[in-house]
Amino acid sequence: MKKLTLTFIVALFGFIFLKPVETNAQFMAGAGLAWGSEIEQPGIKAQGIYDLNNVINLGADFIYYFPNSSSGFDFNWWEFNANGHYVFKVNNFMFYGLAGLNIAGLSFDTPTITDPLFGTIGGGDVSNTEIGLNIGVGGLYPVSNNINLDGELKYVLGTADQLVIAVTVLFNIGG
Repeated sequence: MKKLTLTFIVALFGFIFLKPVETNAQFMAGAGLAWGSEIEQPGIKAQGIYDLNNVINLGADFIYYFPNSSSGFDFNWWEFNANGHYVFKVNNFMFYGLAGLNIAGLSFDTPTITDPLFGTIGGGDVSNTEIGLNIGVGGLYPVSNNINLDGELKYVLGTADQLVIAVTVLFNIGG
C-alpha cells in the first residue's frame, strides 16, 4: 500500500510541474502484452487512444489473460477498461496519469469427481463480473512518425483488484 501511495504522490507532482503536450495523432490503435498480479498470468491486449484535446486523451482497452490452471480449476480472466489520460510532455516522451473504470470477467470450470459413495460431484462453470476503478501512470514514446510504444502501470481498485503492467505498440490512425 505504501508503494501505491508513493506512486500516486509522484504522479500528482508530475501533473503539477510538467507542461501539457500537443499530440500528433487524433486516434491510435494497437496491440500488446499485459501481466496481472492477482491472476499471475500474462495476457494479450488490444488498445485504442483518442486525443480529445491537447491535455486529455480517452483510452479503451481489452485484456484477455491466458487461462490459469491450479488445484484442478481452470481460471479465465478478462478485463475491459475505459480511462481518461491527463497528458504531459517531457522532450519526445509523453507521460500521463490515468483514471477510469474497469470491468473484469472471471470464470472457472470445476472438475468432475466420481465418488463411489456419492456418485458424480461437481463439474460446471462458475462466472462473475466485477466493476472496479483504475488509477495509474503511463508513458508514450514515438518510435517513428506512425508507431508509438506505450507502457502502463495501473492498479485496479475493487473486488477483482490487481496491479496490471502492460506494453502496447500503437499505430497512428488519424491526424
